[in-house]
Amino acid sequence: MDEIKVPSTRYHKIVNLLCIIILTGTLVFLVTNWTMIPDQIPGHYDSAGVINRWTSKSGLWIVYFVGIIMFAGLSVIEHFPKTWNTGVAITKENQKHVYQLIKGMIVTLKLCITTIFMFLTLYTTLMINLPKWFTPLFLIITFGSMIVYGIMIYRAR
Repeated sequence: MDEIKVPSTRYHKIVNLLCIIILTGTLVFLVTNWTMIPDQIPGHYDSAGVINRWTSKSGLWIVYFVGIIMFAGLSVIEHFPKTWNTGVAITKENQKHVYQLIKGMIVTLKLCITTIFMFLTLYTTLMINLPKWFTPLFLIITFGSMIVYGIMIYRAR
């Protein structure tokens, strides 16, 4: 097959914009509140969301930059459809639809990841325990969206 171009839909554009807004908002939040953040902040949460390790506030930058790297990495992958593992045979008939669905899954995953890192930064900065629903909810949303897209891709074959 020739060069594959998957045009961005309105959904793709809106989700990518939301990701950029979340990442920018997180950066602005960190910069504007930096002097008020204590030197020691939560460094890890257990499975119940309870703080179980403390670290330097500079650790917030690690969390933020990991989120940026994840977003950037998925953004690069988003533009190279030939690298995508579709899980189904690609034909001339299903190519456009399958690739649109996979691109939708990638941008949805980017939104999940940027939102997770924003929540982690916010809760860590405010030095409060993560809500008990945090881990299960984000796992359900992240893997649930991948399952839904997987089913749609399978049906599009």
